[in-house]
Amino acid sequence: MKFTRISARNVMLKGKHYKQHLYLWIQKALMFMKRGKSKQMGRLEMNKVSELWSQKATPEDWENRKLVSWCVHPFIEKQYVHKMISGSPDINWLLYLKNKYVPEKLNYGLDLGCGSGGLEVLCLKQEICERMDAFDIADGAIEIARKNAVSEQIDRFVNYEVRDINKICLEPNKYDIVFTPSSAHHFKALEHIFTEINKSLKLSGIFALVEYVGPSQFQWTTKQLKIMNDLLEILPIKYRNSITSPGTIKERVERPSLEFMSAHDPSEAIRSADIVPLVERYFNIIEKIDFGGTLLQMLLHDIVGNFNEGNEEDIAILKLLCFIEKTLIEEKVIPSDFALIVVTPRK
Repeated sequence: MKFTRISARNVMLKGKHYKQHLYLWIQKALMFMKRGKSKQMGRLEMNKVSELWSQKATPEDWENRKLVSWCVHPFIEKQYVHKMISGSPDINWLLYLKNKYVPEKLNYGLDLGCGSGGLEVLCLKQEICERMDAFDIADGAIEIARKNAVSEQIDRFVNYEVRDINKICLEPNKYDIVFTPSSAHHFKALEHIFTEINKSLKLSGIFALVEYVGPSQFQWTTKQLKIMNDLLEILPIKYRNSITSPGTIKERVERPSLEFMSAHDPSEAIRSADIVPLVERYFNIIEKIDFGGTLLQMLLHDIVGNFNEGNEEDIAILKLLCFIEKTLIEEKVIPSDFALIVVTPRK
């Protein structure tokens, strides 16, 4: 039997070598865990998001939103957003999609981030789909959606479930069409979700996103902020009265802190800037239509209700603001922060 002589120095060197490998392994493991965790939301964050969007699904909140959200204002919605997408004030994004891409009723559809279920009512009544699955993290929103489905007599054709979309697992080759209507910018695990959607779509299926794709967590660019605030400054005072805080005049648009965004809604625009690059990676884009919002979203936030659809002066100012934004986007001075994107799976 052959023995190897081991000196104390060799033992120390081997021990040191082992410790270095162990340290590197631990560091890699921690980085992997951190990377995995960064693509998911914690339990407290999930609960906060569920509670917030349960509240936002109520009819009362939706009525209030009409006074504070730019794209829900009747003039901007029809004369700006609809016209940018379809060319007609009477044809919204869903009807445009149906006319161009769904000549016959499809078998099965999916809505990820369905909220109170308005899309399902439209899809089923307009005969876009025969049946639908619809998932959302907010249990309060799902409860309202189920009640609405009963009152609209579509409950036999739609399956609502409370699901964490970031951890979704979908059945392969099940769906003819998938929607994320203004919801994908709330998803953190985009790579996982897009992989699941790609897997779940039939070969002939389509995936439609109607999305905010601007700066993540509303970290507006310096150029955006300057143009928004220059326009805000020249608006007459009567149009700058806060809807949610009567008596307060809107003075400036500020870039929110990341701490504020996380505290208010951890899901809001969490990875919005990554949506288009990742869609290009995971799918085949067949159409992308920009519909603005780069300036109007925050410029008109909380004051758009001051513009009366029946007042000629009010509408003239809105027309001018829409023209300025549209021109700056077309001239590539600023990008479009909102887009309708239609894609097919990449099998």
